Amino acid sequence: MGTLRGKAMLARKGEELLNKLISQDPTFGGRLALITAPQGAGKTTLLLKLAEALMGNEYVIWRGRDLAQFHRLPDWRKKVKIFAHKHDELTFYKLEHGSEYAEEIQIKVHKYETPEDILKQLEKDKLNVIFEPSFYSISEELALEVLRRSGLRINKKQLSEMKSAYFWFEFLYRLLLRPDRRWISILIDEIDDTFPETPTGLQWKLQAWVKDIAKDLRKAFITLIGTTHTNTHVDWKIRSKMQARIYLSGAQLEEDSLINDKEFPLRLAIGTALIEWYGLGFGLFKFSKLPEKNYDLLVQKKWLGPIPTLTEDKRREGSIAEMVRRVAMKEGIETALKLIDDLKAQGEITPRWAWELKRRIKSEVPSKTP
Repeated sequence: MGTLRGKAMLARKGEELLNKLISQDPTFGGRLALITAPQGAGKTTLLLKLAEALMGNEYVIWRGRDLAQFHRLPDWRKKVKIFAHKHDELTFYKLEHGSEYAEEIQIKVHKYETPEDILKQLEKDKLNVIFEPSFYSISEELALEVLRRSGLRINKKQLSEMKSAYFWFEFLYRLLLRPDRRWISILIDEIDDTFPETPTGLQWKLQAWVKDIAKDLRKAFITLIGTTHTNTHVDWKIRSKMQARIYLSGAQLEEDSLINDKEFPLRLAIGTALIEWYGLGFGLFKFSKLPEKNYDLLVQKKWLGPIPTLTEDKRREGSIAEMVRRVAMKEGIETALKLIDDLKAQGEITPRWAWELKRRIKSEVPSKTP
C-alpha cells in the first residue's frame, strides 16, 4: 500500500507540475524547461504534445530543421504555418519508408526579412515553424544590449560574422522589445544546436547574455522549452536557468538534482516522464504516442540572396597565438599571460585554449633577466 500511495503522490505532483508548465499565470510569467533523453525515448513526441497543449492559448513557435518533425501532428497541414527568410527557398520532400524515391510536395511558405515581420504574422491556433536564415549577422542594437546587460563588448569583426543560429538571439531580443504581452512559447528540438556546451567568441557572448536575460524572458511572458540527448551538451549557463527539468526513459539526472535515486530515469517506461521543478518538488506524468507516419519530411533550403563576402581564413587560433607570442617577446611573459586572461574573460578563447597558450608561452619564450 505504501508503494501504491507513493506512486499516486508522484502522479499527482507530476500532473500539478505539468499543468504549471503549460498554464498562463501572469504572476509567474513564462517558463523555462529542458527535456532530456536518449534517442528513441520520446523527446520530440513530448515536445509536440506540449505544442498541441499550448496552441490556442499561446503563440507557439517551433524551430524548423532539415528533417522536419511537425508533420507528425495529426492533420498537420491545417495546424502548421511555415516561415522562411525572403532570400531562402524551401523545397519539401516526402520520403516514404522503404521507398527509393522522394516525392516533392507543395507547402505554403510565409516570407520574412526581420523578426518583427514574423511577430506580425504569428497565429495563435497554429504551430508557427520558423526556419532560420541561411546567413545571419546580429544587429548593432543587439550588440549594444549585450554590452549594457552583460558587460561584453562585441567588436566590428564579430558584428560581420554570419551564422544562421545567431538569428535566434536576435529573435529573443526583439521579443523582449515587442509592445505587447502576448503569451509566446518557443520550442526548440535539439536545443544544443542553438546553445552548445563549449561556445567561443561571439557565440559565447550571446549565450552569456541569454543567461542574464532569463528572468526578463519570463517577465515578458516568453516560455522556452528545449530537448537534448544529454544535458551536458547544453551550455551550463543556460541549463542553470531552467526551472523545470524533464527526464524520459534512460536520461541522466543533472548533478544538482534533488532526486536521491540517480538511476530513477533508467527505470522509466517509454511514455512516462519525470519532471523536477526546483523549489516545487518532482513527480511523474504520462504522455501518449502520436499517430504513426509511414514517411519522413525532408526540407531543403537554398539561399537565393547575395552571397556574403567570405574573409580569408587566417587560422584564428594561430593568429592569436602569434599575437600573444609577440607581446611576450616585447613586453614580457607576465603581460602576455594577462592578455590571455583578458581574451578568456571576453570569450575570445576557450579556457582550454587559454591554458594551452600559457603553457606554450612559458616554454617557448625566454624570461627577461634584469
